[in-house]
Amino acid sequence: TGETAEILHNPGHPYTKSLIAAIPSLDGKMPQGLPGQPPLTGPQKSGCEFKDRCPSASPDCGSRKYELVSIDK
Repeated sequence: TGETAEILHNPGHPYTKSLIAAIPSLDGKMPQGLPGQPPLTGPQKSGCEFKDRCPSASPDCGSRKYELVSIDK
């Protein structure tokens, strides 16, 4: 969590970075799509929902409990 401008200019989570990279630009460059398929709705699995699609995933991403962290300065 944090101020919109701070999150857009300095995203802290790989999923946020991927979402921002997927925004079409006005200069004609094609956006980068997110690999894989979005998670199915239903009971949340343990760990990060993005772990199967994340280029920065580590083994603990599947079991670690994640909490919202403020990136406000």
